[in-house]
Amino acid sequence: MSYLIPILLAGVLVAQLGPPATYGTDLSDRYCMVATEEPVFPEHTPVEKAVTVHSPGGHSNARVLRTDGTRVPYDDAEAHIRIENAFGDPIYLRSRGFRTIDLQWIGERYLHISKGIGHIVRIEEIYDLRDRRWLIQETVSYRWP
Repeated sequence: MSYLIPILLAGVLVAQLGPPATYGTDLSDRYCMVATEEPVFPEHTPVEKAVTVHSPGGHSNARVLRTDGTRVPYDDAEAHIRIENAFGDPIYLRSRGFRTIDLQWIGERYLHISKGIGHIVRIEEIYDLRDRRWLIQETVSYRWP
């Protein structure tokens, strides 16, 4: 019977902590936007080396060019994403106000963009290349003790 006490205490502790993450649209002003033409940084803007991420089958690729994270404050950070795909013309995305940005393919059709905003907040976005629309754009806040 004494083994039940630690289990009950652990259950109470988990219940008090609440959910590990909450989802919303609080930072929608930092979501990626679709651009009608390829965005260009102003002259003399410090940028990092472009990174290209290829889809699993090699039919599409996404190239991200972002401001230099060591010389541009997070609130002023900007990234330009060019997507070459098997479904048609290139797609151009623009993003602002982040610490980190990661691209990952979900098959050949979907591009997952994950942006770190702070230590406990991320923006998760999934873009459908064939239908040229956002499947999801949301803010994820992780619980901080």
